[in-house]
Amino acid sequence: MNCQQLILSAMGVISGAVPLFGYPPPGFGPTDTTATNQVKLVIKGNYRYIYANGIPDHLAGQFPNRNNPNAIRPQHYEYRVPVEPKVARNSTPCQHSI
Repeated sequence: MNCQQLILSAMGVISGAVPLFGYPPPGFGPTDTTATNQVKLVIKGNYRYIYANGIPDHLAGQFPNRNNPNAIRPQHYEYRVPVEPKVARNSTPCQHSI
């Protein structure tokens, strides 16, 4: 191996190591802990409505982190369930969460 090939090989190894040991991209940092848990239950007619923001009511870990680039942020959840649920005659297959 001549000197030029050796230098090119070393540059390839070094440039491949930068993404492994470089700084995280902008936007990574501690999660904003000022958001608080919000849940609201309302009964309208024959249905119970549940509104929530998805923020836990307990201490959560620090996100984003090395293994999870996502931050904890308020979301919008809204569910409608019967006030007096009844057993269905037939089962209904569901995909994902309900």
